[in-house]
Amino acid sequence: DYDVIVCDGFQFAGIGSIAEENPDVKFILVDTNPSDADGNEAAYDNVYAMTFKEHESGFAAGLAAALETKSGKVAVVNGIAYPSNVNYQYGFMSGVNYANKNYGTTAECVELASYAGTDVTGANVGGNYIGSFAGVAVELLWCFLRNGHFESRAGLVYGPFNLLYGVGATLLTVFLYRYRNRGRWLSFLVGMAVGSAVEYATSWAQETFLGSRSWDYSDMPYNLNGRICLLYSVFWGILGIFWLKNLYPRMAEAIIRIPEKWGKILTWALFAFFVFDALVSLFAVMRWHARVTGTAMPGMFWNLFDLRFPDGRMQKIYANLVWS
Repeated sequence: DYDVIVCDGFQFAGIGSIAEENPDVKFILVDTNPSDADGNEAAYDNVYAMTFKEHESGFAAGLAAALETKSGKVAVVNGIAYPSNVNYQYGFMSGVNYANKNYGTTAECVELASYAGTDVTGANVGGNYIGSFAGVAVELLWCFLRNGHFESRAGLVYGPFNLLYGVGATLLTVFLYRYRNRGRWLSFLVGMAVGSAVEYATSWAQETFLGSRSWDYSDMPYNLNGRICLLYSVFWGILGIFWLKNLYPRMAEAIIRIPEKWGKILTWALFAFFVFDALVSLFAVMRWHARVTGTAMPGMFWNLFDLRFPDGRMQKIYANLVWS
């Protein structure tokens, strides 16, 4: 028998039932928080969870490695794609980059097969781009299940993308990542709040600046100005759980394996494409609105949009758009 038991590693997260059966024993859990028998994060009086800012120690290690390397190549052998390991990896690479920029070193961080996961900032891992597509895919499926047919839910004229979901996915990551080891209820509540705020703001901005609405929940119970309603807010909460606990880690694990050079090229290429797509979509909607209201917009520039994006094509892309 022992008074204190130290459990080093996330593999021991499921000690909740053991802790309950041994209330007189103190448990120290390293690198994770305890969970109950169902896998939900829980708190216990006799369990102390030690979590760290792994990216800070990783930064120091990366800085030291870059300053001391003789071959010009550095690496860190990490574990599986668990947040604590990935945070350390991110910090290590940041330390190497800092040394190269500020101390004149030219160290190259060699990527190993074990390097995978999500970075500590939740940025530059494709959340916006993937989220823009994933949200449309979910809406298409929901439309099919509800109405028996597929209908466009795209928000841009080129590709099955909707920036509402891209922004939503990015903000879900920003607000939820710090709570990645907490229970699903927290992910649900934060996802519900963030998603509802994004949806309301987007609806308001679309009606205010573009004179149109793409959804109206006025007939739904517990709605707020027809812009959000309880049912779809609950959907946002479920999406928050699915995004943080399932889709985002797997997506980031795949993306972060891309070599840094090609990753930067791909990121900037996608960024340029989305900016172009968003601007063309904005101008196409503006010209469509002008045609509907009979507003004159002469010039070769607008004539090009008349040819490329006639009313029929716009109605197929924005199937639910209604002019105010």
